[in-house]
Amino acid sequence: DEAIMSFGVTTEVTDAAETLDAASRAADEIIAALKDLDIDADDIQTQNVSIWPRYNYNRDDAPPQITGYEASIQVSATLRDLAQVGEVITAATAAGANQINGPTFTLSEDAEARDEAIVDAVANARRRAETMADAAGKNVGEVISISETGVDVPITYARSSGEYALAEDAAMVPIEPGTLDISARVTVVFELK
Repeated sequence: DEAIMSFGVTTEVTDAAETLDAASRAADEIIAALKDLDIDADDIQTQNVSIWPRYNYNRDDAPPQITGYEASIQVSATLRDLAQVGEVITAATAAGANQINGPTFTLSEDAEARDEAIVDAVANARRRAETMADAAGKNVGEVISISETGVDVPITYARSSGEYALAEDAAMVPIEPGTLDISARVTVVFELK
């Protein structure tokens, strides 16, 4: 019931401070665009700030020369309204994002779904134990021990970032959240009668 998006900007300038400043201004524009769409400030987070030199590698034995710098800033946003994903992609791109990753679909509150998956896993363990016991001419008794060996809440990713970056009309980016299947694994030891 929520989607996580990441928007980034990479800039290239000959001076390190100038390229970081340009990336910072663009990231500020992206954040402002997200807030203009009523994305709560608590759901917006700077993920990464990087700066690195660009080199010119000569073919002779001369050492590489720094020709400029690149800076990158990534901002993530948790979207609580899935119908808003396409609009958010459009706004972030218009604000200067030149890198888009996501959406990653998740559940905001998954405790109830996890519990239901465990109940289903235990019921399935009993059914299987009864089938095996019946085949052996025995009956399943009480539970001797039980343990959870894992509950999987899959993260579902939509299209790759390249498809968003190349979209001619970002407002037309199709977003289909689909469904999330939560599964549980349990180990149950039953008494055999």
